[in-house]
Amino acid sequence: MKVVLCAGGTRGHLFPAIALTEMLEKRY
Repeated sequence: MKVVLCAGGTRGHLFPAIALTEMLEKRY
């Protein structure tokens, strides 16, 4: 899932991906 988020984030490569992964991990 991290790879998908990294590929999906075009504006910021690392920062938004990490933020989304953290939120997704917390939710799931």
